Amino acid sequence: MDIHIKETDCFGSINNDSISYDDINFFGKSLILFELSKIKCFVKGNKGIIGIQLTYKFRENDQEYKTIDVKTNEECIEQEFIFLPKEYITNIILWKKDKLIGFEITTDKYRNYRFGLDNGTMIMMNEFSSGKNIVVGLYAKFNIKEGITALGFYYIDKKTFSFFQLSGLFFLREKLKNKIYYDSIYKDLSKLDKESIAVFKACLLPKNSFIGVLRYIIA
Repeated sequence: MDIHIKETDCFGSINNDSISYDDINFFGKSLILFELSKIKCFVKGNKGIIGIQLTYKFRENDQEYKTIDVKTNEECIEQEFIFLPKEYITNIILWKKDKLIGFEITTDKYRNYRFGLDNGTMIMMNEFSSGKNIVVGLYAKFNIKEGITALGFYYIDKKTFSFFQLSGLFFLREKLKNKIYYDSIYKDLSKLDKESIAVFKACLLPKNSFIGVLRYIIA
């Protein structure tokens, strides 16, 4: 599927000393194949966020990759949020003074976490006010003296993302029409977990029933 990834504005301060760090630069068009699994921020007193580290997992095998990983050489405290499997950011609030000093994420699992400080100007992001979009990546501006001075986010429509996730079911459905492949799965069916068995059985349903299952999942 040709997925169009959108991006928000970059919120905070940007100057001649700013260094850019960007998930798209790391993953390119393959960003959609990776899932954000951990956000770690390094926070110092009234300066706010002086560093950030992002960890992603490849959806096929859970191999981990660190993308943006930068901080100043100062003593700090660490704040860390670990995502549950298939948990995604659906809303973001930011706070800024002369630069970005903090942000809060909310996920589709109704969990939230605040990084940095919350005593500046609050910024509500229109892209997430409807709850119809999810974050798939970030980009940041970093200053060696100030730390993270600005953040922006990559996002896509939740329904588009759901179709992307489910596209593998269509490929599996076609492959199961091959008797040799079908037999290779069926003989080991008892060894599969409940989720895999449910996927297998769903792909064997008549077309109308199969589409009904997909509509139920996406709704």
